[in-house]
This record gives sequence, C-alpha cells and structure tokens, in this order.
Amino acid sequence: MAVTAHFLSEDFTINDYCLNVRHMPQSHDAKNISDELCSCLHEWIPDYEQKLVKIYTVTDNAANVKAAMRRLSPEIFKSLYCFAHTLQLVVNDAVEAFPEFGRVIKKAKVVVNHFHKSAKDSHKLTEIQKTLNIKQHKLKNVSPTRWNSLYYLMDRIVEQREAITVVLATNNKVNNLRNHEWKTA
Repeated sequence: MAVTAHFLSEDFTINDYCLNVRHMPQSHDAKNISDELCSCLHEWIPDYEQKLVKIYTVTDNAANVKAAMRRLSPEIFKSLYCFAHTLQLVVNDAVEAFPEFGRVIKKAKVVVNHFHKSAKDSHKLTEIQKTLNIKQHKLKNVSPTRWNSLYYLMDRIVEQREAITVVLATNNKVNNLRNHEWKTA
C-alpha cells in the first residue's frame, strides 16, 4: 500500500510526497487496509485524531477499499474515488456493452502481441514502415489499469494498418483484422 501526500503551497506550487509504502502480506480486507492507513498516518502525524485536520483519500473503486474508508472517522477522513480508475471502469463497461468492439479489441491485441513476441516480424514491420514512408512507431500494448492504453493500442494499430497488413500477408500464424474490423477499430 502506498500513502502519498499532494498539496498546494502558499505560492500555489504543487507538492507531491510519498509518505510510506507498505508490504501487506495479510488479507486486503477493509479492517487491515484501514488499520495500515492509520498506522502510516501515525508515523507522520502521531496525534492526527486530536488535531483539526481533514484528510482526503483518493482510492480506486474496489469494494474492500470502499469498506476500509467507511471504517474511518468521517470527521477526519473524506474519501474520493480516482477519476482515471472510474473512467477505466466506464471504458470496460462500454466494451462489454458492444460485443463487436470486444471482438475487434481481442483480435487487435493478438496482432500487437505477435509483433511484440516476434523479433523477425517486428523487424519486417519497421522495414515496411520505411518502404511505405509511414511513421516508424512500435505497436502499443494495453494495460488493464490505464484507461487510455486501449485508445493508444487502437490508435496505433489503425495508424500502422498498411504496414501490418503487408507483414501479416506472408504470415499464416496470425490473422489480420478484416475490413469491417478495421472500420470498427
């Protein structure tokens, strides 16, 4: 668990500090999370409960974390949910709501993973990019915790469509996207 502090100074300079990073081998249940957070805070502000402080927490939307925040004193703690994480959940729900998107994304990931694993085809991709006078960009992979990584994966694969198509035309291991899938991408 990481505990960080972010604040504006009097001259409106943004300050960021990592206060503590704790290994939590125990169960990540609400009690253990809230206990660890309080323990970390006591190291920095030993008597924070007696001081007139308001502590804002920014967390993900996991049920155990939400429950941990509810265990803390509402007079001291105010919990906010990470906008980027919330947006990632929205993107995931949107992909699930439109199965065609999910199928195209899955196929695009297979194509990208192929180029990441095959040095030979990755090199061919670079050569074809040069020949076609296309930007020599590597394909991007998706990270499940970064909402924009899916966008970057799809944006890059569309940018590199022509080069990918040329390389995969001589490869019978990986299926390229079909015309209607490229339109969806």
